[in-house]
Amino acid sequence: MEAAKIVPQGVSYGGRTYALVDGLTMPAAERQWMEEWRAAGLGAINCTVAVWENASETMQLIGKWRDLLARNSDLAAQATSVEEIEAIRQSGRTAVILGFQNTA
Repeated sequence: MEAAKIVPQGVSYGGRTYALVDGLTMPAAERQWMEEWRAAGLGAINCTVAVWENASETMQLIGKWRDLLARNSDLAAQATSVEEIEAIRQSGRTAVILGFQNTA
């Protein structure tokens, strides 16, 4: 039986490469996390941007993440669709999905 193998683009198994996805992370908006995502071969992450913040605070955090992604486009980019996740992953970067919790 063939063993799964971690490769830069994810996990290789059965002649196909599958993306590794971190379904929930809450890192500080810093480059070091993007470097760790790439080193781990993560194709995509769902990054919780806001939990209990109000609308104004949430918008500020979204802006902070968008600025960070623009400054670190060599490592990561925001994705809003499966097609974007795949394109970003294929480019050797990590797709970042901005997520939210406890919204009301």
